[in-house]
Amino acid sequence: MEVININGINVEIKRKNIKNMYLRVYSPDARVHISVPKKTSNSVIQDFLISKLDWINKHIQIVLKRNKEKENINYNYVSDELHCYFGNPYKLLVIEDNLLRKVELQDDKIVIYAPLGAEVEKRAELLYSWYATELKKKLISLVEIWERKLEVKVSRIKIRKMKTLWGSCNFRSKQVTFNLELCKRSEKSIEYIVVHELAHLIEPSHNAKFKAILDFNLPNWRDIKKELNQNLL
Repeated sequence: MEVININGINVEIKRKNIKNMYLRVYSPDARVHISVPKKTSNSVIQDFLISKLDWINKHIQIVLKRNKEKENINYNYVSDELHCYFGNPYKLLVIEDNLLRKVELQDDKIVIYAPLGAEVEKRAELLYSWYATELKKKLISLVEIWERKLEVKVSRIKIRKMKTLWGSCNFRSKQVTFNLELCKRSEKSIEYIVVHELAHLIEPSHNAKFKAILDFNLPNWRDIKKELNQNLL
């Protein structure tokens, strides 16, 4: 599938046997997609997208706002609340302790040691700091495996919260960035994102060559991708 960048927004282009152009913004990742007649030139597509920039930006914000509302619902970071960790649900156990500031896994619980009377934001901060540490360890292991398999080399691994992407790859600097929310997804989903981003060190675009790399190394990647984008608790 072709991709065109319009004002910093990546738009997927699908050429089909149709008469008109159809523009969509998909949930949950605010992915922008346009279907066009097969013989439409890139300049015509670009002009059309530029004319629709206000519409695109508006609908991206609608999708992101809707997802944010879903993510934040009922999350108070209190005992017995369910949170996901590498694809599995765990109950929180919040222990108020003015000496300890840590999070650990105990059997079927995620235990947060937080200051007495700590606000929601502080408990969330402690949990996500732990998430980032655990995810980094998982990513380092998977990246090392797939660097050897794909015969590529990553210069740096970064983790941060991302609104519309599970990961990104800088082809020139060889830096790969992963979404912190991956800490809630299954290991096979995380592995798919690792393979996806490292494959970009071979082929920067999402063309047939890129998909062939995924097909050869991770034949069920399309199924994993669908599962990855399903809603969690």
